[in-house]
Amino acid sequence: MIVASLKILHRDVMALFWAFLFPILLFAFFSSLSGGGEPTIYIYIKNGTNNILNSIIVSALKSNNTIIEYINTDNPKSYLLNTTYIRGRLGVLIAIGNSTVEIYSTSALGPIVAGTVKGALSPPVKPLANVTYVDLGAGDILRVENEVLLVRLALSLALFNIAILTGLLASFIITGYAKRLFLSPTGKISVLLQLTTATIIYSLESVVVLFLVAEFMGYSAATLLSPAFYPAFFINAAFSAGLTLLISALDVKFGSSRMQAPASIPIFLFFAFLSGYYTPAEFLTGTMADLAKSLPPYYTRMFVEGAVLHGIYQWSLLYQPAAVAVALLVIGLYIHPLVKRP
Repeated sequence: MIVASLKILHRDVMALFWAFLFPILLFAFFSSLSGGGEPTIYIYIKNGTNNILNSIIVSALKSNNTIIEYINTDNPKSYLLNTTYIRGRLGVLIAIGNSTVEIYSTSALGPIVAGTVKGALSPPVKPLANVTYVDLGAGDILRVENEVLLVRLALSLALFNIAILTGLLASFIITGYAKRLFLSPTGKISVLLQLTTATIIYSLESVVVLFLVAEFMGYSAATLLSPAFYPAFFINAAFSAGLTLLISALDVKFGSSRMQAPASIPIFLFFAFLSGYYTPAEFLTGTMADLAKSLPPYYTRMFVEGAVLHGIYQWSLLYQPAAVAVALLVIGLYIHPLVKRP
């Protein structure tokens, strides 16, 4: 009985997921936040004529986790915003004057940099310079406006298609409805497209509810009407649908043919956290940080935040995410068997 039970468990993809893969995902994510090293900080420095200030600040900031780039600009704030939303990379800019230091940040790590600079310029007698810190708001989810938090939640609803589509696919297979369709390859793609479309419409309905609730509670939900929101939303929806179809296809082929919705919830949460929707992605380190910056949802979030916070519509941020999302969806549609062949 024990051997038979172990064989059943070893053949069940969902049991393998919960017992082996899920703990690994949790460990990889949380270890990258804590014990996986220090997060990388991108620092741009505009040197002034005071060489003493220049050398003190650079010496204080030099470490293994900082990448320092020297720049020359007349408008530090504009430079940092354009750099952030063109490169898709949050950072800190330090403009050094004769007796003043201005620090601009789009990064959640900005306060750490500002604290380091203030500490270095504050000897026992009197400060060497007057330091001002300007938070431009994109980095830390705890400090951005409610409107941006609303956008992040709405974009994450598109990622939640992972759970919704999984439930629909499971219901088709468990009820036996899929087996009675007798689908040709073209018919199969048509059915999967209809299921995918239904989940996207369902997610849009939830966005409408979120909009109405926010307005009822007195928050401005106008950001959900921004022309930047919907391209990003549909890219997230296509990415989540394609990812779900690929995972479900593996389950149908090698597993129990009924990928359960509960297993999709941690997958959704993993990608949402990794992309910076619920916690700053900058706190990730090593491989996890590289993975985060390769995901379409990371760049859709950056694009919408640039538009909502600063009116910067950097459409080029969406080119690669859109291509990846569409490719995943097309591959998922073609390889998903819908019905397990005997």
